[in-house]
Amino acid sequence: MKTILLLFSLMALLVVAGCSQKGEDVLTSNNTSQPTDPSDGTLDPDNFILYATTASFGEGVFTPPEGIEPENIYLTVVSVELRKADDSLGWITVAEPNATYDFLQLVDGVTVELTSVAIEPGRYTMLRLILAEVNEIVFDGTSESLTVPSGTETGVKLSFDVVIEGGETLTATIEFDAATSVISTDQNYLLRPAFRLLIDSE
Repeated sequence: MKTILLLFSLMALLVVAGCSQKGEDVLTSNNTSQPTDPSDGTLDPDNFILYATTASFGEGVFTPPEGIEPENIYLTVVSVELRKADDSLGWITVAEPNATYDFLQLVDGVTVELTSVAIEPGRYTMLRLILAEVNEIVFDGTSESLTVPSGTETGVKLSFDVVIEGGETLTATIEFDAATSVISTDQNYLLRPAFRLLIDSE
């Protein structure tokens, strides 16, 4: 077992930390993603598993940024994409959850599975999440728009330098830093997501 911890801050930039509890109550729309079956029978099924969680602060209690105390942060994950080292295929879409999650429920070891999928063996160097352009933040029961600049275009990119070999299962967790990712402006709220990426290979 090897564990690689990569910390990234995107002006911010975004998954298996070994958390065992699943966030069954944080899904606010149906997750329609399905594992991709190997097309030729040569790949091990579900050799890449991706989770999401939110960092805990202090004694496991979410600490909001000064002046911002949201009850919910709903982010819609449109797709999960990977990039191989040779870059011959560009970004490869491995899952399209198109589902919304309340990331303020994903604390204290709670995780949600974004995808469990079979991918081609090889070296991968980048991972990115494509998010919906407009998401949602809730204060005292009132919903406000939470905009992710370029969320639907370039997405949230993370370095993902791993080699997947036959018979190996790779699990990864994107850990969202809610305390530094929400920015309040005069007109709206912006999400400039900061994540750290934990990778476990077996």
